Amino acid sequence: MFLRFFCLVFLTTSVFANSQSFEDFLDQVRKSATEQGVSKATLDKAFLGLVEPKPEIIDSDKSQAEFTQNFWRYVNKRVSKTRLNNGNDTLNQNATLLNKASQKYGVPAHLIVAFMGLESNYGNYMGNERLIQSLATLAYDPRRSKFFTRELIAALKLMDKKTIPIDATGSWAGAMGAVQFMPSNVIAYGVDANNDGKVDLWNNKEDIYASAANFLSELGWKKGEKWGREALIP
Repeated sequence: MFLRFFCLVFLTTSVFANSQSFEDFLDQVRKSATEQGVSKATLDKAFLGLVEPKPEIIDSDKSQAEFTQNFWRYVNKRVSKTRLNNGNDTLNQNATLLNKASQKYGVPAHLIVAFMGLESNYGNYMGNERLIQSLATLAYDPRRSKFFTRELIAALKLMDKKTIPIDATGSWAGAMGAVQFMPSNVIAYGVDANNDGKVDLWNNKEDIYASAANFLSELGWKKGEKWGREALIP
């Protein structure tokens, strides 16, 4: 038992290389979140059972190698016949809600669907990691602690307002739902399209489509323009 405990402590320390204990780090996050208006009740629920970082999440983060691809190589790798067929099915089966979002935000329905297809294969791969566990683990890692601490506190704010559930799940990187928004994206671009007080990016198609369209619109999509044109460089 002692050997197992020693090995766990050793592995955790070597992976994270953080002189601060995880418990002390969470206390620091609690303080910052409280100062920014998050209630004690929300913090207690969100951090319940969160006793140590998850090394597998750091392994996933570190295993992402940098790469360079040209456009067509990327498209050929990501856009298969099956994905195109699934996209057409999604477009046809949800035409009413997609057209509603398209008309409001000026983004074509097929681009909303394409965005979802690349982000989560139309909601089929949304991740099943506990959101707070992922973000706390990545925030504890010194490499990008500031970024993920901000995202962790953003998630806590969303939970405090009941915009997302306490037990929200996502990718190992903390991205959520069919559009794979980080918590700060939900705050900036998430849309409660059905006015139920939540931004449900997992199950509510109206919220999902509106949030995706709003995101693309706010990032500069211009109504009536095509997504791109191939050009030959002289």
